[in-house]
Amino acid sequence: MITLYAYAACDSDESDPDELFVLTTPPEDVPATLREHFPADVTYEFLYEDEYTHEWVFDVWDGDDKIAVLYTSEV
Repeated sequence: MITLYAYAACDSDESDPDELFVLTTPPEDVPATLREHFPADVTYEFLYEDEYTHEWVFDVWDGDDKIAVLYTSEV
């Protein structure tokens, strides 16, 4: 299972940003799940793997606008 959670890019400077969503889904359902929460034409920019939590961190871009930060982890 994969846990996905995201918060709005405008909250990225906050120490406790409001979450857009938190959910757990089978790996094969991740693309469909992301399409439900973000516009179809967004791009995902891999930033880094957190060395402590092993989460993968992505910026989510809608054209030239960063709209969210997405964290993924295997559970």
